[in-house]
Amino acid sequence: MNKKRKLIKKEKTIFHTFINRKIKLKGRNYKKYLKTDHWKEVKLKFRGRSCEKCGSKYKINIHHLTYRNLGRDKEYNDCVPLCEYCHQEVHAYASETNISLIIATIDFLI
Repeated sequence: MNKKRKLIKKEKTIFHTFINRKIKLKGRNYKKYLKTDHWKEVKLKFRGRSCEKCGSKYKINIHHLTYRNLGRDKEYNDCVPLCEYCHQEVHAYASETNISLIIATIDFLI
């Protein structure tokens, strides 16, 4: 298996783990991670931004391009602001097409 396929397979595994809410981050789960001071700092960076897909400023969510860098989001710029609707759509698209979240996000935004 080549390097790209391994990466895509790993992304799918991480994505499906997230969907099942079983992601572990140094002993913490994803929901707890979203309550940390670190995540609050990341969110501040996106305050006032609009959705990268539709331009809406209503109910902006911060979408992770990949979950491999959770806890290091600030240094890797792995987040994109999306409205709640577009955020749900990109996750549904990744799941339906069975492709990695980062590739699905790029396809969705183009």
